[in-house]
Amino acid sequence: MMGGRSEPIFCPKCSAEIQADDRACPNCGAAIEDVSRTLTSGFISIMTNEDWERFAPGNVFANRYTIIEEIGHGGMGRVYKAIDRSLGITVAIKIIRPEYASNPRVVELFKQETVLARSITSENVVRIHDLGEAENTKYISMDFVEGQNLRDLIHSSGSLTISTAVKFGQQICSGLAAAHKEGIIHRDLKPSNIMIDKTGRVRVMDFGLAKTIDREGAPGVRSVVGTPEYLSPEQARGEKLDQRTDIYALGLILYEMVTGRPVFEAESLTEYIKKHCEINPEPPSRWNHMVPAGLDSIILRCLKKDRNERYQTAEEVCQALDRVVAPEARPRKTARSRLLRYSAGAAACDHGALCVLPGGR
Repeated sequence: MMGGRSEPIFCPKCSAEIQADDRACPNCGAAIEDVSRTLTSGFISIMTNEDWERFAPGNVFANRYTIIEEIGHGGMGRVYKAIDRSLGITVAIKIIRPEYASNPRVVELFKQETVLARSITSENVVRIHDLGEAENTKYISMDFVEGQNLRDLIHSSGSLTISTAVKFGQQICSGLAAAHKEGIIHRDLKPSNIMIDKTGRVRVMDFGLAKTIDREGAPGVRSVVGTPEYLSPEQARGEKLDQRTDIYALGLILYEMVTGRPVFEAESLTEYIKKHCEINPEPPSRWNHMVPAGLDSIILRCLKKDRNERYQTAEEVCQALDRVVAPEARPRKTARSRLLRYSAGAAACDHGALCVLPGGR
């Protein structure tokens, strides 16, 4: 449901229409994962216990990929760390779940992710290698990133230092700017879709829910709903979107980096929609007195309900962040010190929105 109106949602196993609060399909009885987390093109996540033994460590998939381990799962598939024997490199493989493989609408999402992501040229965006099919299974191969996703980094650190948050924010802006230049908006930007590699470089990932700006609203093309915690007001209302929806999500992420807490917390999709559309957030400095006034202002401008009052481009946000003077950090273990000791890496899925990370959301 968006903006007070019902959108049809379908069980991907039997295609029966269901309600957003259903925990099982009324037609086939399939268990339904919490759909208040991520809704994707009218389909919701269904998590069954089908046999995935052919992807056990050591097995070879598509006569090319030696499986090392499963590194995440989500609504539309599972992700494995693997060795690409043709290229001699470690990659991440997203596998479309069997019950989706024959569904053209879901397959189209994967094609969309591949085409869009491959058109973005930026060191701050995860690179996609290929969309393929083997053994009656469709998959996407992509860079395997060693490091930690931003969500886990925030959770382990409580909050990031101001200087670290600003640096990460600038790199997120760089990745978004490259995507927006290609006419692509992310539409599901959130901390679990942002990877920090071992060197501290930010990598934006999961353009599976993205859509080209000029196709938005085209006849027969369904809008894609992102994750409730990170919806822009216009996204929540089901309006036509542009790059400024990513600016709002960026504001939410900057807020979370410097405070260690989300802007809004809610128990339902409806409540999240109400808060994004009607409630003005508290200044970040209320929760962290180290946040300078300049950064307070930047974040709150990104979070304006009226998108005309936000920064209009990612480049504008980056330029504003350039002017932030970070105070000296309090003596504590910083996010960067934790990051440099972090050696696990991978690609994973997050409640229906696939992404690159060492664990799941």
